[in-house]
Amino acid sequence: MEKETQKNMTADTEKKIDEEILRLLSEREKIVMNAGASGSSGSTEEERRRAAEEYGLSQHMVSGLFRLIAENDASLRQYSLFRRASEGKSEIPASFLGPMGTYSSEALVMMEEKCAVKFSPVSCSSFREIVDNVESGITAAGFLPMENSNSGSINDVLDLLRTGKVMITGEVHVPINHSLLVTEGADEGTITDIYSHYQPFEQCSRYLAARLPEARHHFCSSTAAAMEEVAKLASTHAAALGGERGGRFYGLHAAARSLANNPNNFTRFLMIGPSEVRVPSGVQAKTTMIFTIDNVPGALVKVLLALSERKINMIKLQSRPIPERPFEEFFYVDMMADINSAAMQEALGEIRKLTLDYKVLGSYPADVE
Repeated sequence: MEKETQKNMTADTEKKIDEEILRLLSEREKIVMNAGASGSSGSTEEERRRAAEEYGLSQHMVSGLFRLIAENDASLRQYSLFRRASEGKSEIPASFLGPMGTYSSEALVMMEEKCAVKFSPVSCSSFREIVDNVESGITAAGFLPMENSNSGSINDVLDLLRTGKVMITGEVHVPINHSLLVTEGADEGTITDIYSHYQPFEQCSRYLAARLPEARHHFCSSTAAAMEEVAKLASTHAAALGGERGGRFYGLHAAARSLANNPNNFTRFLMIGPSEVRVPSGVQAKTTMIFTIDNVPGALVKVLLALSERKINMIKLQSRPIPERPFEEFFYVDMMADINSAAMQEALGEIRKLTLDYKVLGSYPADVE
């Protein structure tokens, strides 16, 4: 009986401690939200290490706990940025290349889940319209496809980032995973007509040749337009090629999945906003910038050395022509670093002297999952 009483008392004590931990986490969330997108990053890794030693806690457990807290902080700060830009609306207006059902809309949905926010989708007909909407305050966020793992960068987006008055506030890697989308009662064996954009036909050519060699191909302006057409036809003989999640918007389901010739196909989407967001300590950050240099020997090498000498990992370097300055180019760089780190600040100080001009497009949580 005495052991049972002691066991119950221990359980009650643990429960109270758990409740206190949750209460403190709730208080911390309120502080982060009130501080907004540019709030501080809390305690440093060294401070956490010393605290773990003082309280006799496992370094592994403490590191894991604060990594989760830091990731949550990043989501809260992005949410705070959206709320401020959208004047406190519960659903955050966000521009994307529409209509719903495209991979651009899938990027929006994935970021909703990642940031624990609810977007109010605003369909756009061009990348320029997406940037204009964010610049003018029509939407608090926008989604732009930056590059594909197979086909490379989307140059129009690079050019818009150079001239636009927006900041990159996040990124998400969307798997380009095509399915055969059909209406109720249809399956692979009933299909005689397939609808899609021309790219999925090319990307799924092996599957189509092996499984549906006799099916007629109908080209549409987008995968979403193909889904809409198949839903409208409501025929067991019609199917669309596209993303399964997008197909759900049109009441379609997948009769076959993972059809692409290359299963490792991703598009990196950038989320843009009107102002920068601060990345919490413990969250892997990515910083993006553009710059121009004199056309003299070694000019680019000196800029790259400013990064490498400080062990800053440059993961993308690309040049693009400057239309208003014939035969001159600007350079686009992605770095795995937080702009607020000492190394990055030192590097930027040196880059400022080595370039004709430079512009930081954003420092934001990297999609490393």
